[in-house]
Amino acid sequence: MKLGSTLTFTNLDTGIDAWHTSPAVPIRASEETGADFPVSDGTTSTGRSVDLDSGQLGYGVPGISGVRNNAQWSVNVNSSDGYQPGEIVTFFCRVHPGMRGVFRVVQ
Repeated sequence: MKLGSTLTFTNLDTGIDAWHTSPAVPIRASEETGADFPVSDGTTSTGRSVDLDSGQLGYGVPGISGVRNNAQWSVNVNSSDGYQPGEIVTFFCRVHPGMRGVFRVVQ
């Protein structure tokens, strides 16, 4: 992910009422962990705290379902928010823990 760009998460499953999330997890989460996928602790590979949590992306009954009633969520990956080249951020879907992702910040 290029420093200064915007990362957008999009739930393409909204037509089938599947909800997804993208909280940040520690770097060890990118290792093979199977069903032991760690709980999100909101840190990057450098140990820096990061607020990367989309909440539940999708649509449901307002006030009851707990979803954002939105299919997209974005985060700015810039130095003013503490991102630095070489930093790695891993994430997963709390609803579907097997759905995992990672990005490395580059210049």
